Amino acid sequence: MPSKIPSLISQQGSIEASEVSVDEVLERSKYMERILKHRLPHLEFSTRNLRDEAQALDPTSVVRHSDADQAVNQDDGDVEIEDERATLDPITENVAHYSGEFSYWNFSMRIKKHVNALMLTSDDQTSATSPYYSREALLSEARNLLETLSCCPPRQIAEFLVHVFFKHAAINFFYVDRSWVSDKIIQVYDRPSTLTSKDAATASIILMIFAVGSQYAHLESLDRQGSAKDSHDHEAGNVFYQHAAKLLPDILHLGSLESVQACLLFGLYALPLDASGLAYVYLNMAIKLAMQNGMHRNIPGNTFSATIMETRNRVWWTAYCTEKKIGIFHGRPLSVLPSDIDATLPRDDRADMSRIPHTLVSIRLVDRLGALSNEIMLLRTCQKHEVSGILNRLVAMKDDLRSWWEALPTGPAGQKVSPQSPHFRPNTHLQLEYCLLRMFAGRPFLLTLMTADASPPSMAETNGTPLATKSSTDKAPPSVRANAKGSSRTAILVDDCAQAAKEAIDICVYLRSTGAGLARASYVEYSSCRASLLVLIAYCIQNQTDEFYDTLGKGLDIIREMSTVGESAKSEVFLIESLEQALKRLHFFREKANPNKHREPLNPISGYENFRQWTRASTSKDNPDFSTNDPAVQNHHRQGRGSNSPFADAMLPNSRLAHISNDLWDASHPFSSNNDAEFNGLNTLQSAAGSAFFAMENFAPTSDGFVHPESQLLENFLAIPDYEFPFQTE
Repeated sequence: MPSKIPSLISQQGSIEASEVSVDEVLERSKYMERILKHRLPHLEFSTRNLRDEAQALDPTSVVRHSDADQAVNQDDGDVEIEDERATLDPITENVAHYSGEFSYWNFSMRIKKHVNALMLTSDDQTSATSPYYSREALLSEARNLLETLSCCPPRQIAEFLVHVFFKHAAINFFYVDRSWVSDKIIQVYDRPSTLTSKDAATASIILMIFAVGSQYAHLESLDRQGSAKDSHDHEAGNVFYQHAAKLLPDILHLGSLESVQACLLFGLYALPLDASGLAYVYLNMAIKLAMQNGMHRNIPGNTFSATIMETRNRVWWTAYCTEKKIGIFHGRPLSVLPSDIDATLPRDDRADMSRIPHTLVSIRLVDRLGALSNEIMLLRTCQKHEVSGILNRLVAMKDDLRSWWEALPTGPAGQKVSPQSPHFRPNTHLQLEYCLLRMFAGRPFLLTLMTADASPPSMAETNGTPLATKSSTDKAPPSVRANAKGSSRTAILVDDCAQAAKEAIDICVYLRSTGAGLARASYVEYSSCRASLLVLIAYCIQNQTDEFYDTLGKGLDIIREMSTVGESAKSEVFLIESLEQALKRLHFFREKANPNKHREPLNPISGYENFRQWTRASTSKDNPDFSTNDPAVQNHHRQGRGSNSPFADAMLPNSRLAHISNDLWDASHPFSSNNDAEFNGLNTLQSAAGSAFFAMENFAPTSDGFVHPESQLLENFLAIPDYEFPFQTE
C-alpha cells in the first residue's frame, strides 16, 4: 500500500490535511520541472538552489496566473498614443506652414511645450523670432522681375487676353480670381516700381494668363478658317511662357498660394503641348506646393479670412482634379491619395457669377474615374476566380454613372443649351468628360472580344447599322441588352465604349457647326476626339466592319483642324497620317461585306511606290512577320504581281488580320481560356491597364515594357503593304 503524505496547498492556496500518494507527487514534480525548464531555462534544479530561490521570493508578490494576465492587459490598455493633429500656421496672408500628424515638426513642438511647462515659461518668452526658415535671401533681384515683365503687350491687348482667358479657358475650374487679376494688371502697368522680388509668382500669373489667352484667342476671330492657319498667336504665347518660366526658382522659393496658381497655369498652358510630360510635371509642382501650404486639409479655426479660405479650396480642387485626370489617362502615378484629403469642396456663391456647379460635377466625375481605374488595375494581379466579381462591379459602376449623370439638374449638365449661352462650352466639356469615363471603362476590353467570338458580326449581319442608331437596345437595362445581343459583361462595356466614342465626336462636330468653334488648346476637346478615333478605329479593325466610317471621317476633320499650328502639330502629323491611312483601309471591310458590288478600276501603282512599300515591310524591325521570308510576300513575287496587278486575291489580308489578333493574346496567361469568353484575352490588360489612355506618341512602348494595344493593333494594321488590299489608298 503506497505511503501517504500531506498535501500542503490546495487550489485556493490554503493548507489542508488531505493525503496524496508518493507516486502522484513524483509525477507532479516531473511535470513542474519540465515547465520550469521551459519557462526558466537558466534556473538550476538542485535542492539547495531551489530552496534559495524560493526563500528569496516576496510573499506579497505571489499572484495567480489569471490575475497576472489581467494586470498585463490593463497595462497594455493604459498605453495610449497622445493624439497628434495636423497644424497649419499662417506665416503671411498667402503663405502657411503645414505639418501633418506624427511629423518631426509636431514632435519637436511637443517637446518644446513640455520643456516650457517644466521651466514655467511661455512660448512668447522663448520665441523671439519666427521658427520658420525664411527663403527671402534666395530670391532674385527686383530688376530681374521688371525685365521679365518687359514682354507685356499693350494695355488694350492685355485686357483682351484676360477676357479670352476667363471666357474660354477658365470655364469649369477655378485658377485665379478675376477681380484680383484686374488689380494686379493696374499695378503692373501703372505702378511697376512698387513690384518687388516677392511678386514673382504674381508676375508669372499675369504672363501665363496672357499665354493661355493667346492659345484661345482664335475663338474670338470672325474668320475661324483664317485664324486656324495663323501661327502668330502660338508664337506670342511662347514668348509670354518663356519669360514667365524665368521666374520659376523664385516661385518655388516663395511657396505661396500664388505659387500654386502660377504652377497650375504653367500646367494648363502645357496641356496641349505635352500633357503626359511637361504638363504633368507642372501639375505635380502645384500639388506639392499646395500640400506644403496645407491646402488639402480642412484645418479648423480662423486661420485665414473667408475669402482666402475659399480661394485655397477652389485652387486645390482644380489642381487635384487636373493632375489626377492626367495621371490616370496617361498612365502616371498619382501624387496624393483621396484618403489624404479632407479639404472643403468649393462653395457655390451665385454672387460671384462663378461656374462652381460645373466644378462640383467635374470633381464627382474625377472621383468616379479613380474608382474605375482602381477596379481595372485589379485585373492585372487578381486571381481568375476574382475576375467575375471585378467585371460585375465595373458594369454596376457604369450603370451607376449613367443613372447619376441622367439625374443631374439641367443647369450644370444640360443637354440643350443655346450656343450663345455662357454655359454652352462648360456644359459641352462636362459631356465630353462623361464620354471619356465611359470610354475608359470599356477600352481595356476592346481587344478581348475577337478571341471570345469566333466570327465577329459583319456589316451584312448588322445591316450596316452603327451602334449609335440602336437606341431601342442601348437604352434598355444591361441585362436585357446582354440577352438580346448574347453578349458578355465585357461586351456590354465595349458597346458603351464605342457608343461614347461616337457621341464624343458628334459633340465636337456640333460644337464646331454651331459657331462656338473648337478650342485647339482645350485638352478636353482634343483628347476626347483623339481617344474616340483610336477607339472606333480599333473597334472597326477588330470587328472587321466600317460601320463608323462616316463618324471617323468627321473626327479626322476635327483633329486636322485642331492640329494646324505650333510645334505640337508636327508631332501629330504621324498620328493623323496613320489614322487617315487606316480610315481608307476600312473600305476593305465594305468590299468584303459586299463582294458582288461593282469595283472601280484601280490606278496602277508606280514601280518605285511598289518597291518602297516592299522595303518598308521587309526592313521593319517592329514587324518581323513582314520580312522577305513572309510567305505572302514571297508568293506575291513568285506570281509576278507588279504595278499593274489586278489584285485578284481580295481576301488576302484576312490571314494578316488573324495573325495580328493572335499576336495580341498570350495563351500562357492564366486567364486565357477557349471555353470562357469572359476571361479570354484578358492578358491584354497587362498592357491596357498600365499604359496611357492616349499613348500614341510614335507608337513607343510604355515604361512598363508593354505596347498600348490600340497602338499596336493600328501599327500592325498599317504595316500590311498596300498591294495586299483590293482598293486604292493614295
